[in-house]
Amino acid sequence: MKHSILLVGGDARQRVLARLLAGRHRVGTLDVPGLPDTPEGPWELLVLPCPVLDRQGRFRARIPLAQALALAPGAPVLGGAVPPLPENREAVDLLQQEQTARENAALTALAVPEFLAQAGLGPKDRCCLVIGWGRIGRVLAPVLLGAGAEVRVVTRRPEAHSEIRAMGAEPLGPEAVTDEFDLLLNTAPGPALPPALLDSLGPDRVWVELASPPGGLGSCSPRMKILPAAGLPGRLPEQAGAVLYRAAERWMETWEARI
Repeated sequence: MKHSILLVGGDARQRVLARLLAGRHRVGTLDVPGLPDTPEGPWELLVLPCPVLDRQGRFRARIPLAQALALAPGAPVLGGAVPPLPENREAVDLLQQEQTARENAALTALAVPEFLAQAGLGPKDRCCLVIGWGRIGRVLAPVLLGAGAEVRVVTRRPEAHSEIRAMGAEPLGPEAVTDEFDLLLNTAPGPALPPALLDSLGPDRVWVELASPPGGLGSCSPRMKILPAAGLPGRLPEQAGAVLYRAAERWMETWEARI
């Protein structure tokens, strides 16, 4: 079924998403990088950025969020990490779809070696400590091994140790972690290492934070160098935009059954 969809704000992923949606739907855009402003409605759906807000809590467009919502009154709102909306507007967090989360985890892992290289920290011949054996960790470990790193994986799940060893990495429980690593790549949503260990590490060690806030540091303020790296799929806009397109189309299939 063809729909009328307005996309507002965002980054290169939003541009790719607009192009893909335009293959099946009537699409308008406002403040989407590289695309003309065509906000004339009416619109059945409103697509905001992924995520909708930046780290400072600001809407990721040049107009206020309330103004963007007014462009498609009453329409469901799609985006990533959508904040509470007024007037009981239906909000759809595309990033929370299980399939989307898995695909974004894979993109995150694929983007890590380039991110590290740009920071002067290419993983080849480095000892990398990966915290967490969830969606990202399971893909990241083999990517780092393929880039020539020595990889240790920290997990609280002993049943995962055999799988980790089989791919050529060393599994560790949090209590077994020492200071023998160069880079720490955190994928866990909360603290996983003892605060005393974190406090003992100096600025010669690097913490790469791949998890969404609050991340794995908690209230600790270690002396390590901290590299925020959440949102790495944005560095692969073609692939990340295609992930969002598939997520939007999946949601529209279920929405169509209700209207």
